Amino acid sequence: MLDSLSKKELRELFLTGKKQRNKLFTILYKNKPESSFKFNVVVSGKSKAHERNEIKIKIRNIIRENKKKTRKGNQLIIKVSKEILKYKYREINLIIMENLKIAGII
Repeated sequence: MLDSLSKKELRELFLTGKKQRNKLFTILYKNKPESSFKFNVVVSGKSKAHERNEIKIKIRNIIRENKKKTRKGNQLIIKVSKEILKYKYREINLIIMENLKIAGII
């Protein structure tokens, strides 16, 4: 099971977290060694509900499949553009993993 960030942690991460950007999403992250790995997916409210849900499911599955590779204590928010719907699951997986490596999360 994957842990979600609390409202307080989300607010703190938006204000003080480091950013890794690309055309499909922004990753906001922070390392807190004393906590477990936590993450949230944020999708623009301008897209349709079924599109937002599809995006969230894909991102959560990618993170779940690769959770063992992540370092303990990382807190992570993935802000996603609806442009990601144009990409296949495998492509999204590669892009996310590449960006997580650059950010030092895996």
